[in-house]
Amino acid sequence: MGGKRDYKKLMGWIIIIIMVLSVGGIISSGFYAQDQQQPPSQDYNGYKIYASGLQSQVQIGGRTYSFQYPPWMLENITLPLDVLPWLSKEKVYLGYDPLDTDYNASFSQQTQFIGAVLYANGIIPQEACTQEEGCPDIPLINCDNAGVIFLSSTENVITNDNNCLIFQADDASERQKFAERFIYGLLGVMT
Repeated sequence: MGGKRDYKKLMGWIIIIIMVLSVGGIISSGFYAQDQQQPPSQDYNGYKIYASGLQSQVQIGGRTYSFQYPPWMLENITLPLDVLPWLSKEKVYLGYDPLDTDYNASFSQQTQFIGAVLYANGIIPQEACTQEEGCPDIPLINCDNAGVIFLSSTENVITNDNNCLIFQADDASERQKFAERFIYGLLGVMT
C-alpha cells in the first residue's frame, strides 16, 4: 500500500517538474526569440532595409512598407521631379489614358500600391484620366497639381510634364519598379 502511494507521489512530482520546466522554457524562449526574430537588415541612406522572404521592408514613422525590390536595385531609375515635398500635399492624382488598351490589372495594381502609401501618409489619392474620351466619372488630370500618369509604351522611361511624373513602361515588372522607385522617393529613402 505504501509503495503505491510513493509511486503516485513520485509521478505527481515528475509531472509538476515537467510542467514547471515547460512553462519556464516557453517564457525564456520568448526573451531569446526577440533577438532571433529580427530579420537581416542592410543600411541604406540612414534607413534599415529588412529582408523578409522575397520582399524588402522599411520601417518609417511606425509603419512598415513592403517592396518587391530593395532600393539599391532601383538606383538606375531616376525621377525627374523631387517627390519628397508631395508628402505635404492634400491630394495626388493617379492618372491613366482611358483609351489605352494595355491599361489592365497590372496598372491598377501599381495605382493601388501607390494610392495605399499616399493614403497611409494622409494624402488623398485621386484617380484621374488623361483625356475626356472614354473617361468614367472621375476628374481629368491637371499637371499644375502633383500627379503620376501611367502609360503603356514600347520603351521604359519616366518623364515629367510640369508637376506630373509620367511612367511609360512595356510590362508589369517595369511598372512595379517605377512605382516602388516613386514610393522610395516619396518616403525619403531614395533621393
